[in-house]
Amino acid sequence: MFFYYIGHGIVDKLTHAVLNAESLSTFPVERALRSLGEKKNVYVLAVLDCSRVTSPEQIEMENPEPTAETNCIITFGCAANSKDFRSTLAVDYVNKLVSMADPLSGAIVLPNNAFYRWRSPGKNGEHFIQTTRDLLLISQKSQVKEPTF
Repeated sequence: MFFYYIGHGIVDKLTHAVLNAESLSTFPVERALRSLGEKKNVYVLAVLDCSRVTSPEQIEMENPEPTAETNCIITFGCAANSKDFRSTLAVDYVNKLVSMADPLSGAIVLPNNAFYRWRSPGKNGEHFIQTTRDLLLISQKSQVKEPTF
């Protein structure tokens, strides 16, 4: 599953998407993604390109311990406690994946060394990577067919 979120977020131990800033209505997006990554035969690849300001005390958040079966890679566009989420992460993320592709097959295996070495994605962001198996992304090169008459 690929998931991309851009907007406002708050963080205590995990990132929550802010649905309504006035009422502080939030959704536990990071917890949901990690939980999905624990399901059998599910692999989560996610980008949270949002601010991650410190949570007000009245919002209770939890940090569940990931299980050994988790297959989840989350890339954050900014550091925790950051209000500035303006980044080029969407473009940078696609460019990073393209640069990791095998030149002959176009296949990408995640996580890989190039992904681990990618420091400070977006604006000083970070990665949450916990996997028990690799994810193989395969690009099918389109073949243009000549029209037949």
